[in-house]
Amino acid sequence: MTKSLPNALGELGRPKEPMKVLITGGAGFIGARLATRLLNQGHAVRILDNLHPQVHGTNAAPPAWMIDNCDVRVASITDAHAVRDAVREVDTIVHLAAETGPAQSMYEIERYTANNIGGTSVLLQAILEHRDKIRRLVVASSRAIYGEGKYRCFDDGVVYPDPRQDERLLRGRWEPVCPSCGQDVVSIATDEGSLPKPTSIYAVNKLGQEQMFLVTGTAYSIPTISLRYQNVYGPGQSLTNPYIGVLAIFSARIKAQSDIQIYEDGQESRDFVHVDDVVEATLLAILSDRPGAEVYNVGCGQPVSLKAVAEKLAQAMGQSVPIEVSGRYRVGDIRHCYADLTRITRDLHYRPRITLDEGLMDLAHWVQTQESFTNDLDKATSELNKAGLFR
Repeated sequence: MTKSLPNALGELGRPKEPMKVLITGGAGFIGARLATRLLNQGHAVRILDNLHPQVHGTNAAPPAWMIDNCDVRVASITDAHAVRDAVREVDTIVHLAAETGPAQSMYEIERYTANNIGGTSVLLQAILEHRDKIRRLVVASSRAIYGEGKYRCFDDGVVYPDPRQDERLLRGRWEPVCPSCGQDVVSIATDEGSLPKPTSIYAVNKLGQEQMFLVTGTAYSIPTISLRYQNVYGPGQSLTNPYIGVLAIFSARIKAQSDIQIYEDGQESRDFVHVDDVVEATLLAILSDRPGAEVYNVGCGQPVSLKAVAEKLAQAMGQSVPIEVSGRYRVGDIRHCYADLTRITRDLHYRPRITLDEGLMDLAHWVQTQESFTNDLDKATSELNKAGLFR
C-alpha cells in the first residue's frame, strides 16, 4: 500500500483490525509524522487540511508520499460539507487542526475563535451523524491552558499564580507571586488536575476544544482522550511562521548568523518535547483501550530556560551568534510551566525517549538541509507593538 514513505519509528502493538483514521490538520508538523506511523502499521489514513499559507507557505501542496498513500482532502475545518464527507467511513478521529500562536491570537480574536471553536463544533456535529461507527476520539490540547501552572508557596503550599502584572514586569520583576500572600513562589511540575488559568485567546480556545470533545465523548459513550502538548519541536516544523515555535525562530536567526533576541531576562523556562515523542504519545492514545474521557500531559517533564536552549541550539548548528536579552515582554506570556507525566506514564506507558541534546541535534541537522528561508519575526513584533501587547 505504501510508497516512498519517510522513515518510521518502531512499531506499537496493533489492534486486531486495521483502523480508518481521519487526521484533521494532517499535513502539518505533527499530523504528517503521525500519518506516516499509522501507514507503516497498516492503517488507512484520511487527511483534512486547509494548507494555510502562514504555516505551509504560498501555493503549498501535500507532499507526493502523502498523496500516494493517504486520502487527502484540502478544505477548512469550518467547511461543514467537507467535514461531514471526511468523517464518513472512518472509525478513529485525531483533531489537530487549529490556529496556533498565543500572541497572534490576542489581536486575531475572531479568526482564531471561528476556526478553533467554530471548526471544532462543525467536526463534532459531523461525528454525531456517524457516532455508531467511531471507536475513539483524540484531540490536541495545549499546556497553554494552565497559564503559569503549578507553584509552591512557603506559607500557602500549592498555588496557581495569577497572570503577571505590568506594574512588576516593567520593573523587571519577572517571577510570579503567591496569589494569597504575595510572596515569592517556586515552579513545580503541573499535573492534569491543576487549575486552568489561560492567559491568551489561543489558550481559551484550546481549553474550549478540549472540553467540547470530552463532554461530547462522555454524552455519546465514545472513548475520548485529550492530549495537552507541551512545546513541540523537531524536523518538519514550520520555519517561516513567526507566531509559533520559538526554536524555529531561533533556527532561522542562527542559520542567517543573526543575533537572537530573548524576551525578559532569558530565564523563563519551557518543557520542550521532540515531535517523535509527541507522535508516540498520540499513537498510544489512539491504540488505548481506556474507556470514558481522559486528559493527559505530553512533554519531557523537565524545564529549560530559553537562554539555555538558544545556546544549545547554536552549538548544535555549529554557529556562534550573539544571544541578547531584551528586557521586554509580551502581554500574556507565562514565566514557567512544565509537565507532570505521572498519569500518562501510568495509564498509557508513555515515556519520552529523546533527550533535549539529541533532539536539538536532530533539529539542527534538518535545518541545515533546508533551502534559504526567512522567519518574519520583525513583522510579528510590529503587529504586537501596534496592538499594544509588546512592552
